[in-house]
Amino acid sequence: MMYDFNADDIFEMAEQMERNGATFYKTAAAAIDDEQSRQFLLELAEMEIDHEKTFAKMRSSLSAAETASTV
Repeated sequence: MMYDFNADDIFEMAEQMERNGATFYKTAAAAIDDEQSRQFLLELAEMEIDHEKTFAKMRSSLSAAETASTV
C-alpha cells in the first residue's frame, strides 16, 4: 500500500508525535519518586512542547501547493 503525503500532512504528524512525547514524559514523571528524575522528565516534556510549537509555526507558513490534497 502506498501513501502520498503532502507537507501539511507530515507536519501534522510531527506535531502529534511531539504531543504524544510530552504526554509520555509527563506520565512517567508522575510515576517517579526521585525529584531529580522527575524534573528531568518534565524538562523533556517541555522540550517536546517547544518542538510542537516549532512544527506548528513551520506548518503555518506552507504554501497552498504544499497543503493541497494529494488524493
